[in-house]
Amino acid sequence: MTNKFGTHKPQKAGVANTSAVMRYLLREGPTSRVDLATGVGLTQGPITRIVTDLLERGLVQEAGTALKMGGRGRPRIPIRINRDALHVVSVHIGVLQVTVSRVNLSGGVVKSHSREHHGELKAVIRTITGLCEKLMTVNVAPVLGIGVTIGGWVNARSGTVKRSELLQWNDIELKNLLASKLPYPVMVESTVRSHAVADMLFGYVSDPSNFIHVFIGNVIEFASVVDGKVLDGVDGFGGNVSNWKIDDGLGGHGYVLDLLSDFAVLAEAKREGLLPNDGTWDDLLKLAGGNSSNSLRASRLLIDRSRRSANLLTLLAFALGPKEIVVSSRGIATKDEISSLKQAFAFQMARYPLPKLTVAQDWRKAIATGGAAVIIEDALNKHIFADNSLECV
Repeated sequence: MTNKFGTHKPQKAGVANTSAVMRYLLREGPTSRVDLATGVGLTQGPITRIVTDLLERGLVQEAGTALKMGGRGRPRIPIRINRDALHVVSVHIGVLQVTVSRVNLSGGVVKSHSREHHGELKAVIRTITGLCEKLMTVNVAPVLGIGVTIGGWVNARSGTVKRSELLQWNDIELKNLLASKLPYPVMVESTVRSHAVADMLFGYVSDPSNFIHVFIGNVIEFASVVDGKVLDGVDGFGGNVSNWKIDDGLGGHGYVLDLLSDFAVLAEAKREGLLPNDGTWDDLLKLAGGNSSNSLRASRLLIDRSRRSANLLTLLAFALGPKEIVVSSRGIATKDEISSLKQAFAFQMARYPLPKLTVAQDWRKAIATGGAAVIIEDALNKHIFADNSLECV
């Protein structure tokens, strides 16, 4: 029998409880030994032994300032993750570019590099390996593994991209292709499911037991979390809502991909003469942040997309009944865009239970921490942090 952080009763204790302590600190941040024992459901004795071992191996450290407590007794010195004990390399394969990031153990982005690509598999593999090698010299911390994320149908168990329609990739054994060229363990997961894992692992969601994460970009997908587990579907299938139909805000309906995707908004900006034919998404975001009359029109396109996005969230809320919805999107990030999304969603859910709505404003951090979370979560599940042979700083 375990609790939500994975601690076990004495007959099944041991390495699992070390993972539980690490998981708690990753999610909750600096915590005193007393509160840590209460949080993971262990007595003070086991907590003292686990923390002492983790301190000796450099995985955790004592924070510099003691927590002030009322009444008598010794000050409680909080324990926190040693963020540079281990690092993770995160790889995100987007439709137009590859982003490779070095991420510390607490989910902080140390360094990132991006390169455009044209979808040709061998060229993408070369780009990934080159950027990974470049990041290896950024910091001396040992690397735990490489987490690769990509939109579409992904079988995480085999590390196979079953289908990426926009890249026109089918049955690509991506994990094996990269593992043969990189010196660290490789895992492959869908972008949106990796975001959901990061939400739980790093405490980005208030209740990790029941929520959905929605990714709105060039692909539109969602991941559902039930009882603290990300549902991955048969063979990794599921979550793509691009072909759903939603209200277009003009009295009709349209496909989600045609109404919400970055491609659709960019095409609309070009039709309105706001951008040249070779204009990019970065150009649109830069224009929307300016002060010209065209900037106001560009900003309006993004705000309208935010309002239409509320129609998709409403369908998901009705179908799944989550306690919370987390949205990550490169085009729903400003105060006005987020406000428009939240207001439209609240209006549509006025007579029904309203899930908490959280928007991840830092899109680049979201794609970096997603790949990192996949690797760290796997290490927790396999109790790797309890292994005394684990190389740390």
